[in-house]
Amino acid sequence: MISENDNFCCIKYDALCGKGADAICFKKAKQITKPNVYLIEIKESKSEHKMMEAINNVKKSLEAIKVNVGHVILLFHTTIASNEPEQFSLMKSDLEKRYKVNIRLVSLDDNVPTEISEIVELVKYLE
Repeated sequence: MISENDNFCCIKYDALCGKGADAICFKKAKQITKPNVYLIEIKESKSEHKMMEAINNVKKSLEAIKVNVGHVILLFHTTIASNEPEQFSLMKSDLEKRYKVNIRLVSLDDNVPTEISEIVELVKYLE
């Protein structure tokens, strides 16, 4: 239920809180601030159905969580060449504005950006 290294600690969020994002990760620091909190949702594919499921799970978590989240990472195991569905894009934009959060889509098929690679590795152990 917990995965950590020297820099981050990740907790299996949905195991503790029910339906919602898969994990919440914190950058280890003396004080936890918004830029140091990451909400992670993992899906096996980037199909339209899975993208909508992912954004709905994130929405549920953002509505319920009492911690200020700075980043949301939607992590997909495989990429299907498709554009973001219009409803997904609208919900993503609304959540970014309402919660002042950065939502990022990442595929494990591609190179994971360096700045989040540690978090991605930790979250893999929570699946």
